[in-house]
Amino acid sequence: MPEVEAKDKQEVKTEVKPMVGEHGGMKALAMYQPWASFLACGITKVENRNWVTEERGTFLIAANQTKLEWEKLDPQVKGIYKNLEKQGLLPAYENLPTNAIIGYADLVNIVDHCNLPGTNKAYTHHFVVKNPHVFDEAILNHIAGSKFYEVKDVTPENL
Repeated sequence: MPEVEAKDKQEVKTEVKPMVGEHGGMKALAMYQPWASFLACGITKVENRNWVTEERGTFLIAANQTKLEWEKLDPQVKGIYKNLEKQGLLPAYENLPTNAIIGYADLVNIVDHCNLPGTNKAYTHHFVVKNPHVFDEAILNHIAGSKFYEVKDVTPENL
């Protein structure tokens, strides 16, 4: 797979289509907090995984039930979070939603080597995302699935 650099390169803009399941609902990808919020806010540009998919397009960002303990977060991550909280982009850490769909983004590529913000080299594949969006209100009481899964009650028309 190609290597991606953090530098912005001139790109040809192409229409990104939503990832839709067999029942017409949008597909979602679940992740731990605060990584879900960082991705939805555009702080990180990749989601790290040990599996690949042929899917590309707009997907829902789901915060699963796991929120990492504040005390165990890296000091740099804590600093980034606190700055976002001060700017009003994220709530206080204890109020960060879990079991919720919090936004969406476009999966545009999957690479093996990457130096974009959020890259964790412990993972073998990096899902490169663009155009992140945070919902004004999270869709709460959502039980996340694994890998990409369909959310039947969220369709491209009601994003």
